[in-house]
Amino acid sequence: MDETTKTEDSGFPIRFRIPTRMPSVIAQHLTVQPIEDGILLSFYEVIPPLFPTDLSEEQMKQLKETGVPAECVSKVFVPNSRYVDFLDTMDSVLPDDDEDEVSELEKDKQ
Repeated sequence: MDETTKTEDSGFPIRFRIPTRMPSVIAQHLTVQPIEDGILLSFYEVIPPLFPTDLSEEQMKQLKETGVPAECVSKVFVPNSRYVDFLDTMDSVLPDDDEDEVSELEKDKQ
């Protein structure tokens, strides 16, 4: 399924497609690794026990010791040459009402 057509600097159109077999998952966690010539984004999905209140004390203790698995569901390499465009795109989709929240986070870091 064609999503959009965009012309790159090369002049060739790019047709963005999302195959119908492409799964959608919820990635609650993200790691960012700087590597040569770019960054590697790894997205993780955590599927905790559905009803942790149904676990016995021993099961809860074991879960606290071993942790909940986070499975990598996607890895994306962003080359340095596209990094600024990537950040601009991410910034453009951030809802306006979250800007105050982001500002607060930035203040907390200082």
